Amino acid sequence: MQTDSNKYADIRKTTLCHNLDDGQYKQLESLMTEVFLDEGTTFISEGDSAEELYFIKYGEVEVVKIDQDSGTSHTITTIGAGSTIGEVALLDHQERSASIRTVRDSILMKLRFEDLESLSDGHRDLESQIKLNLAEELSQDLRNTNVTVAKSLREKLETAKTRVAMGVIITTLMIGIVTYVFALQIIVVLNHKAGNTTFVSVPILVFFGALAYFASKKSGYPFSMYGVTMKNGKRSLTESLLATVVLIGLIIAIKWLLVQYYPKMQGSKVFDILDPQSGVFRATSIIAVVAYTLFVPIQEFVARGCIQSAFEEFLIGPKKRFWAIIVADLTFSMTHIHLSSLFAIMVFFPGLIWGWLYSRHKTLLGIVVSHMIIGIFAFTIIGFSAMYN
Repeated sequence: MQTDSNKYADIRKTTLCHNLDDGQYKQLESLMTEVFLDEGTTFISEGDSAEELYFIKYGEVEVVKIDQDSGTSHTITTIGAGSTIGEVALLDHQERSASIRTVRDSILMKLRFEDLESLSDGHRDLESQIKLNLAEELSQDLRNTNVTVAKSLREKLETAKTRVAMGVIITTLMIGIVTYVFALQIIVVLNHKAGNTTFVSVPILVFFGALAYFASKKSGYPFSMYGVTMKNGKRSLTESLLATVVLIGLIIAIKWLLVQYYPKMQGSKVFDILDPQSGVFRATSIIAVVAYTLFVPIQEFVARGCIQSAFEEFLIGPKKRFWAIIVADLTFSMTHIHLSSLFAIMVFFPGLIWGWLYSRHKTLLGIVVSHMIIGIFAFTIIGFSAMYN
């Protein structure tokens, strides 16, 4: 066995040897046997009778517990040099509650209970002091366990609260989606008759907004958890305005491509606001623009504030933000499909940017402003009505 003497633990510094005088410690050393164990050796088996304890002088061991239902072994913890193993049985002499095996080559000092208990009356104080030290150690472990249990209970309560909130969000979302799908045909008919997509979209937004408000209210979390907060507002606004400039450039480029290659828009102008034949100017009257501006916060509260926040809080793993953004943005795009499939696909891409910005700052302020600017620009300056007319 290859060992590093610099890593040997001083057995006298262990808790069980606390307050032992030189004579007592020498007496204890005379009772211990040095044991060399190779890596992967199980030297205590769950269910065996307890006859000794071990001081880990060198190496590392792991505590293994068997699941009685499945028979699967689970590593509970690992213990390094300077610790003791199996000492609790010194008090209760119960069967071993777990198995212990070496993680790597190890040196242990074995102390048999029988040898300790067979000491002459003149040395009984050694046994008493060790048991007293063990009682103090168990007392401290119990205190630490209480703190750990209390923390674990708080975490479980928070997890349960999150699950309840997620359940409410998912339930209301499913209700909204199912209702939307059933009403889709009616919405399409109203869209063609009304000739004004903003007013057709208002009932959808009101419906989803009411559901989102109900879900967030019932979740037990403050509205700040759903982005209704000014915290990080300045940074959010700054980054969102920078993203808006980029998006406007992309919108202009996309409109140019559509004018060149999309049959319904060939012959149109890239900038459509002053074209009386396009119908865009009529569709974006002052009332329509005001209505759109008022309902953009509802859209973002539903998609980013409620859906994205809920999924980001509930999901686990390194990609939880990514999937939360995707799910929220798909829902956001879906609510535009009554206008046209192409339009729903197009709004998905700026939605990804808004979702990313929201994930960074957890406030709706910046993305709401960006959404308003982009929407008004797209329909009053660029004009995409040919896509869904």
